[in-house]
Order: sequence, then C-alpha cells, then structure tokens
Amino acid sequence: MSEMAVEVALICLGIYAGIGLAFAVPFLMWGAVRMDHGVEGSGVAARVILIPGVIALWPYLFLRLLSGAKFKG
Repeated sequence: MSEMAVEVALICLGIYAGIGLAFAVPFLMWGAVRMDHGVEGSGVAARVILIPGVIALWPYLFLRLLSGAKFKG
C-alpha cells in the first residue's frame, strides 16, 4: 500500500511541477513586469534563475497576478 502512496505522491508532484513550468514561461516574460517593475531591465539569465521559485510558488503568483497586486518596496 505504501508503494502506491509514493507513486500517487510523485505523480501529483509531477503534475504540480508541470503546471508550474507551463505558468513560469509566460509569467517571466510578461507577468513579472506587471507585478514588479524592477524585473523590466533584467536579462534572460536573471529570469532563468527565477524559474525554480516560480514553479514552486505558481499558485500564489497566479492569484497575485489575477488580483493586480503590485510589489511594495
């Protein structure tokens, strides 16, 4: 039974990461600038570094993007 639980957990993690990756590409190209204007001048290398964080936090970033929240700083 525990093998099946591990398989289900890995499948869920893979789906979560896949959705996060699909979200990360357009977010880093267009969405991040809408939330934080400091990203506007960053190059491709800086945005590539942000990909793991965007994949991990995609539900939060998606909701912030939909709400139109801006970075306060």
